[in-house]
Amino acid sequence: MKQTPRQRVMAALRGDKPEAIPFTAYEEMLPRCVVERDLRNRGLCLVRRVQSYRTTRPNVTWREERYLDEKGRHLVHTVFSTPDGDLSTVDEPAGFTS
Repeated sequence: MKQTPRQRVMAALRGDKPEAIPFTAYEEMLPRCVVERDLRNRGLCLVRRVQSYRTTRPNVTWREERYLDEKGRHLVHTVFSTPDGDLSTVDEPAGFTS
């Protein structure tokens, strides 16, 4: 019997070998439309994100600065300050990713 998209994903998560490589996307990444329906009909398995944990950062503060660089790109500079020092990142947001 052919595996459903869900069965392929669950097999991969269990460490089993699915009959085909699971094709997945987070459900919020695709708008509900004809293309999304076509992808699901062709085997896409939409995955729902569920936050099952909470992150705590005691003694850590952070600040964020948004700006345009010399090339006109929107960038976000974030600095995390800890008792042992600072850590900084620069990201270029791009829709649902960066």
